[in-house]
Amino acid sequence: VFSLGVWLLRGGTFDRGAAVREQGAWRLVGVRDGLADAFVTALATVRHGDEVTVLIGTQAGLTRVDDGRTTVLGVEQGLPDDHVAAVAGLDEELVVGTFGGGLALAAGDRWQNVAPGELPSGHVQALAHDDRGRLWIGTRGGLMERSSDGWAPRPAADGPPGPRITALAVTGVGATRTLWAGTFEHGLGRLADGRWTALGVDDGLPSPEINALVVHRDVLWVATNAGPAYLADGAFHRHPRLGEL
Repeated sequence: VFSLGVWLLRGGTFDRGAAVREQGAWRLVGVRDGLADAFVTALATVRHGDEVTVLIGTQAGLTRVDDGRTTVLGVEQGLPDDHVAAVAGLDEELVVGTFGGGLALAAGDRWQNVAPGELPSGHVQALAHDDRGRLWIGTRGGLMERSSDGWAPRPAADGPPGPRITALAVTGVGATRTLWAGTFEHGLGRLADGRWTALGVDDGLPSPEINALVVHRDVLWVATNAGPAYLADGAFHRHPRLGEL
């Protein structure tokens, strides 16, 4: 089983499971340790009070880790598809996006599935919550928002720069809240004050093909097919120590 106390830094691999950084070294966690599959597609850590849940998405189901207890979830346990492409959580709610089967939401042990026909696409590749508790869903067919008012596709008239959403992240709170949407081949979209702005190579991105977004110490990092970059002073920059990636 996993020990949650060491899941401070973690990564997913293409065919060797999850990697955990502990005591200055990396340790691989695989199928023998309770992982559903060695092909890791998504990772998330969800905090509720003093408890932490680690979610590891794979092509063969979702591995959930609670206080050292490992559980594998798939179609038999209520997910709409075994191929998990995105995971997220806020408070007691867990959200799982699948590659073709739509979306699954869980509060406690009960799953509620959102069918592909209710989404822009059944291929859900990115998930994010903002400080208002809204859930943003990135799919191959566009962006969708779930708020207290219900479900709505494309919250702004123009929308992200491309329909194939690959990554989502939220920075700021309140008046400074910004939603970032990475696309498959059209760069990055920024939603602030109800308006979308498209950012691309001319703004410093190494490539318009976005693979992942992460916020670390209030700085937005973007992983592209040509390497990573971070946002500072309104433009993206390459980090000198990450040039070999």
